Amino acid sequence: MSYTVDDFKFDTLRLMLTDPWLTPEEQATLRAGLLQKLPPEERLHGLDPAEVLKRYAPEDRLRGLPPEEILRAMDPEQIKAWLQRTGH
Repeated sequence: MSYTVDDFKFDTLRLMLTDPWLTPEEQATLRAGLLQKLPPEERLHGLDPAEVLKRYAPEDRLRGLPPEEILRAMDPEQIKAWLQRTGH
């Protein structure tokens, strides 16, 4: 599966919305992992994804991102882990 910049944005948004309990170090590790999923020409040259999202007002961050798009971008193992941690 090839990841695109849009997939990267969905994953980044998902991290911001579903993983607030992670430490800054864990967030950095996850962001680095997401960058590795992108082809070299799409890696945003190390730009912090949080910095990309800061350019948008909070109400704009969710606009146009239906839940199924966010879920499609999620790793199934992370969904299972999140459900276990939240008691679902």
